[in-house]
Amino acid sequence: MKYISGIGETTFKRNHKTNKYSIIVNNNGTITAVIPLWGTMKFAEKFIASKKEWIEQVISQLPKNTVLINYGDYLYNEHLSLSIQPHPKNTIKTSIAGSKITIFFPSDIDIKQEAAQKQLAAVINTAIKKVAKVYICERVYALAQPYGLKINAVKISSAKTRWGSCSSLNNININYALMKLPSKLIDFVILHELAHLTHRNHGKDFHKLLDSYCDYKEKELSKELKKYMINAV
Repeated sequence: MKYISGIGETTFKRNHKTNKYSIIVNNNGTITAVIPLWGTMKFAEKFIASKKEWIEQVISQLPKNTVLINYGDYLYNEHLSLSIQPHPKNTIKTSIAGSKITIFFPSDIDIKQEAAQKQLAAVINTAIKKVAKVYICERVYALAQPYGLKINAVKISSAKTRWGSCSSLNNININYALMKLPSKLIDFVILHELAHLTHRNHGKDFHKLLDSYCDYKEKELSKELKKYMINAV
């Protein structure tokens, strides 16, 4: 970990699976910089400095206290909602009905405690993964069908640095955390990976195809997607 002036505590990690530099803003306000295997620390520090304004914006939106999850109802989008309710039993119970997740949390445990928060977060993310396996998989095939695209398999991932990927075997991988975003961004990420079935790089032809897939709103949607952190565990 290294302290970078104007940025704060920063951890640098090399990842042989990526070909680009990226930044993760952690819930505690620290920064993780992901560096490709061939990358340099010098360029990574310059890259982080160039994203200072974005980092500050994300940090300003982080919760100001340790209580991240509480009782109540949460609506992510029309495809995912969450309800956390107290119940008298001493075990956590999960119920999934279509796109609605209900978590029953023991009423005799202080939900504000750090241990309870971590346990609850793990249970919620496990439930979201189950919803994602149904919704996202169906959505990938639905969006691919009009273009006659052939997909080998759709997999749900927990990647830390990317929303999705497409392999040389035509396997589409989508991050389950995408379920928490607006529906139009879910579709945008899926369409991005579907475009890679035709063009494996991010060249001019790729962007032209993707733009046509998303009603010529690629730049607009790409800009909006950058506002969201990947929060997968």
